Amino acid sequence: MISVSLIIFAFFINAFYQGDEWEKTNGGDGIDVGCSIQQTIDGYIIGGYTNSFSKDDDFDMWVLKIDSNGNEEWNATYGSNKDEECRCIRQTKNGYILVGSKRAEEESHIWVVKIDDNGNEEWNRTYGNWSMGRYIEATKDGGYIIVGWESQEIYRQSDVLLIKIDSEGNIEWSKIYEEEDYQDGIIVHETDDGYIIGGNTGFEHQKAMVIKVDRYGEIEWKRTYNGIFSSLEIVDDGYLIVGSIRKWNAWYCYTHSDIWVLKIDSMGNIEWEKSFGTFHHENGQYGEQASNGFIVLGETYRVRSKSNFNIYGTWLIKIDENGKEEWIRRIEGVSGMKVLFSHDAFILLGIRTYYNHSDACVIKMYEPALRIEAIKTSIGHIFIDARNIGSKELSNINWTIYLEGMVFCNRYMQGNISIPVNESVTIGSDTIIGIGPVSIVITIGNVAKILHFFLLGPIFLPYYL
Repeated sequence: MISVSLIIFAFFINAFYQGDEWEKTNGGDGIDVGCSIQQTIDGYIIGGYTNSFSKDDDFDMWVLKIDSNGNEEWNATYGSNKDEECRCIRQTKNGYILVGSKRAEEESHIWVVKIDDNGNEEWNRTYGNWSMGRYIEATKDGGYIIVGWESQEIYRQSDVLLIKIDSEGNIEWSKIYEEEDYQDGIIVHETDDGYIIGGNTGFEHQKAMVIKVDRYGEIEWKRTYNGIFSSLEIVDDGYLIVGSIRKWNAWYCYTHSDIWVLKIDSMGNIEWEKSFGTFHHENGQYGEQASNGFIVLGETYRVRSKSNFNIYGTWLIKIDENGKEEWIRRIEGVSGMKVLFSHDAFILLGIRTYYNHSDACVIKMYEPALRIEAIKTSIGHIFIDARNIGSKELSNINWTIYLEGMVFCNRYMQGNISIPVNESVTIGSDTIIGIGPVSIVITIGNVAKILHFFLLGPIFLPYYL
């Protein structure tokens, strides 16, 4: 059943964006988390974990099949009286394949489950010792490639584990890539001549890591980058990496993190690097190719409201082929996991958290009908031009300007505007006075813009993170 609040939300976004949008939540009275989503011929398949539908309070692998409008077709759980979870699900020729972890006695193992089109289990296998499966992909030869980690010393050292199995789950070969420090394999994709692996290396000082291996898992090259890895996707002329990057704010003497996007070529060389964020904590989760560029999913952990409550939300960022930001959509109260781009729509898999439980949610979104086009400053003021590029008038749209930093007056400003089709409206701030670096978070409806300036009293100076 759709709640009243959800109906109101759907009505608002349909009026504000270009297309029919919806949000659907799925779950019970416990913790329900969707970790992986893939588009199918007739909808979407989601894999994760739940304790709402398990026999005990333990977590089970959870698979949810929804149609193209987000309506549930079936869901199923897999597990015993120990904790199990699914980290990745992929469609096969005759069903689906899941990978995650399964606890047995005092250990954890990689667990792979093969199910048919209706969710009936066909077979399952466990691999590794003190290990976890992070990603699985069907290979051209009819088998599967699995990546994860295996640990010999719990919580201190782990190594990337790559396993090649056949169509029945039998091991064809496996490789462990050992280092003296912590390593975690998060994602693997088949390439024309082997596999590309993405993950992290380092325990106290993590770095993103990409390993290129041949058909039998032998390393061809390995690169590390100054960021924390979340995802890697194959794009037209290389790879797109999304994660987080730590930055030191010398003025305020603390470390924060930004969403980090890195484009590398087929040999791992950096082509460009971008970051997006405020002076607080943002975390990049996922990115993939979209029309004329890329779509990036990230989270913000401290976006203030007028009442100074700390709320979290998800940012959907569209960038062009060179990493330049085109627009940001903000979805409050949702922790984003994955996003798919399909037929000019964006399908977001996230977690909506309530007071005592959480649900998996799927949101269908389109490109926003509003653009923040130009930012101008004068002594003590900032001006924002917002244009309506859609086909309907945008009426009574709320806007906010929030300044994070050493600001002495007018930290938070708000109002509402209406914008006719193909016209723009200018929003102006009250007098602003401050000293030092300032992050300015502008929201108009659910469209956002993040700016950085150095305030010298009422004077705005350029500032680059």
